[in-house]
Amino acid sequence: MPLRHPGTASFSVDANFNRVVQGNLKGKVNILRTVAGIRLPVRCYSYYGIPIGSCEYQNICSQLQGAVPFVPMNWLVWVHLMLTHGQSVTCPLTIPEGNYNVESKSADIDLINSSFSWLTSGNFDIDMSVTDDIGEVGCYSIKLSLQPK
Repeated sequence: MPLRHPGTASFSVDANFNRVVQGNLKGKVNILRTVAGIRLPVRCYSYYGIPIGSCEYQNICSQLQGAVPFVPMNWLVWVHLMLTHGQSVTCPLTIPEGNYNVESKSADIDLINSSFSWLTSGNFDIDMSVTDDIGEVGCYSIKLSLQPK
């Protein structure tokens, strides 16, 4: 079922760290978008200096802090997750090993009025990998369908 926007989306986050995550978090994201049966990669774009799309992210923590006005849901999830578990939300990060979760939160989604409104429909396959100063933190795959109301 596609996520229809504008509207409200429910989400949960469950992360289990088997070791301390510390220092600078780097990430690599690859996004494939399928519309009308045509599957194409989404390239990396810069939006007010913030990389969006299939990009390499050199400092995820600082980029999320800089993106607060543009992607508040990401930052609020992070702040809630860290504060709920008594962790600092400052960069560079130190996250003790353990299980972290945010259950059943809602966020208003309005992608139609953004500069990337042309990217707000279709089926998306998103692959991400994240590393810290020690090594790999995790790999994630997300499948998402977006559809304007």
